[in-house]
Amino acid sequence: MKSLENRVVLVTGSTSGIGLAMARRFAEAGAEVVMNGFGDPAEIDRLREEIAETSKVRVHYVPADLSKGSEAQTLVKETIAICGRIDVLVNNAGIQHVANIPDFPDDKWDAVIAINLSSAFHTSKIALADMQKRGWGRIINIASAHGLVASAGKAAYVAAKHGIIGLTKVTALENAKTFITCNAICPGWVDTPLVRKQIEARAAAQSISVDAATQQLVGEKQPSERFVAPEHLAELALFLTTEAGGSITGSAYTMDGGWTPLLSVRTYRELKHVLGYPMFKLEDDQIAAGLALLGPFIEWVQLDPEQTADLPKCSDRDDQKFVETAHCGHADALLTYDRALLKMRKRVSFDVLKPEVWMETAFP
Repeated sequence: MKSLENRVVLVTGSTSGIGLAMARRFAEAGAEVVMNGFGDPAEIDRLREEIAETSKVRVHYVPADLSKGSEAQTLVKETIAICGRIDVLVNNAGIQHVANIPDFPDDKWDAVIAINLSSAFHTSKIALADMQKRGWGRIINIASAHGLVASAGKAAYVAAKHGIIGLTKVTALENAKTFITCNAICPGWVDTPLVRKQIEARAAAQSISVDAATQQLVGEKQPSERFVAPEHLAELALFLTTEAGGSITGSAYTMDGGWTPLLSVRTYRELKHVLGYPMFKLEDDQIAAGLALLGPFIEWVQLDPEQTADLPKCSDRDDQKFVETAHCGHADALLTYDRALLKMRKRVSFDVLKPEVWMETAFP
């Protein structure tokens, strides 16, 4: 018996990219699949028939404008009407617009928030009511690396993806005593139509080739310097629907080629040259151990170079001052991210962790 046999899966935004890969994989696992998204009707019908024929399952297509909450809710209601139930909901639909905040069009902000965030609320609201009747369900929200970090020019997208992770956590908590789970997946750069548009825009703006723009875009953020495969994301999503994934809820899983980890080995070494703290005297593994413990309590904020001008230089600090500052509650530092060449400020909060525990771990 296939893992999702007799299950019904709805994947929004599944006519291309990540969503299409997920629709294929769920069908292969035996699920009855409901597709949704924009595109040429003939091509969508071809894809639907291909997936159904290949996997020998029923595959449906239900159109909906997810920028409208009422249509997002109707999408789930129609899924239940057609299939009799909904077992797995994948909120994948998303759009993008890039502009600095003063130039960000109001209608683009509203559209990105509506499709990337609000639609997930509306679909989840209806799906949960059905799942709760049977005491089982899976909601998988496709967030982004931008649900954990930020990039300039993407205010709406970053806000929406951070919001999706928050919605994921609340959904998980509200259903924690049931067999309904909710998790988020946070991809890095994936070769999708959405990302292709950004690459083409960059190539045009800089008068460079598409290949050069691709290498530039991926290389700036993703240490692996290669795209994440949609099929790999689909495998992770499938795992979250299994019995083995039944105790995983409220989590945000990254699959980003190393984009969001707190500090790479390269940055550990960089710390030893940049910081005027006791870390300067530590070996790489000691730095890693201390910062791994601190990971949940560190927030990264990107600053423009002019914003860092008034911050103390490393030479102005000494070990004792750092220890005293840390025990008082916070420590600031400057880091240079060598690939993007950005000045960063790191704020470490010890409010929820006894300083002496961290100090003993980091500086044994």
